[in-house]
Amino acid sequence: MKGWIEIWSYWINEFDIDGLRIDTLKHVNPAFWKAVIPKVLSVAKQNGKKDFLIFGEVFNSDPYYLADFIRSKQTPSVLDFAFQKYVAAFAKSGDSGESLASLFNADDVYTTPTANAYQLATFLGNHDMGRIGLQLRSAVSADQSEILLERAKLSNALLFFLRGGPVLYYGDEVGMIGFGGDKEARQDMFPTLVPHWQSMERIGSMPIGSQSSFDTANPLRSQISKVQALIKDNPALRNGVQQVRFAQDGVFAVTRYASGQEYIVAFNGSDQKQEANFATSTANSTWKLIAGSCEVTSNVTLSLPARAYCVLKASEKLMSSATPVLTLKKVVSTLLAGELLQLSATVSGDDYVEVSFLVRPLGGSWKLVGTSDHRTFKDVSTRGGLLRVFLDPQTFKNGSKVEVVAVAKGSNSQISTSKISQLTIKY
Repeated sequence: MKGWIEIWSYWINEFDIDGLRIDTLKHVNPAFWKAVIPKVLSVAKQNGKKDFLIFGEVFNSDPYYLADFIRSKQTPSVLDFAFQKYVAAFAKSGDSGESLASLFNADDVYTTPTANAYQLATFLGNHDMGRIGLQLRSAVSADQSEILLERAKLSNALLFFLRGGPVLYYGDEVGMIGFGGDKEARQDMFPTLVPHWQSMERIGSMPIGSQSSFDTANPLRSQISKVQALIKDNPALRNGVQQVRFAQDGVFAVTRYASGQEYIVAFNGSDQKQEANFATSTANSTWKLIAGSCEVTSNVTLSLPARAYCVLKASEKLMSSATPVLTLKKVVSTLLAGELLQLSATVSGDDYVEVSFLVRPLGGSWKLVGTSDHRTFKDVSTRGGLLRVFLDPQTFKNGSKVEVVAVAKGSNSQISTSKISQLTIKY
């Protein structure tokens, strides 16, 4: 432990690194990470790095399993393999917008007083499973190069506009496909001397031959540059609240929100033109298309071309004068890791609200469990409209009586508090 603290501290002090991706994190004793990572973060903070990024590779696509590494404070973040599984499937064939809704419903389990799902490192391909281009190529006929390019652009939009911190695998921006499996997903960016890499198919451009990938143009590189510029000008598209609005067949739509400004981000993964109708929080606004392709009417009916996405910006700022009407729901036992307890509430209307949940032993001090900033979207196992977090019952002694309260804050900073609920801890 002392050795690794010294090594990583040296990298920060001497080479000014900005973060760490930790390989095979799940195979190491949890006590190691709990001792090492706080020390490394402290050294980073001493060097003025308040947002030093650390995420671990936990090769598992179950969000409840992934969340345990964050809830147990082994690591501030992990690679979001659950995102990879379901978002890549959607990009390949428009496979079930409903599965994406379920994916993001599971975000609530990541919420603690110091963490949430926005901290996750999202990605679509890597050296182990192959590039996203290879995954897309497997779903598109060899003679459909234009469709392959459209799906690659769709996958970039999903990665960059949905919640989390996007990790783009090098070479994807120049259309690399590869053959997958560790060595065959590591093509050179500089002029390569490997013959079959020189002639390998690329998305959006010809095989590289003897040229450098740093110097060649590619429509995917152009798209990513424009997307990043758009996000820079509209930061809510990266760090704003994400609220699922529509999920049906091959269509999926969310809104992103920050500082009174709401956006719609919609995706059509199917091979047919599709429509979607849903509500937004900014009522009676018109919407300006700022990226992608779609048609929209004022009551928010979208018409999306096949394999397309669009980003729309509300022409009006969200204005709410109402105080949140908050109802704390009954605490529900779950079968999640550690048999977590679901704390949930509803808030009337469709304002963007934050609901903080607090617990205390009878006569004790209140402690924050976490803050929810979005409502669940109804799926086969989850009731819609809930703002929720999860409590580990083993925080308290078995048989102890505790109290729960919820506090809601509206977009206008109006605050309301629920009635206090009591429960007996059992495990």
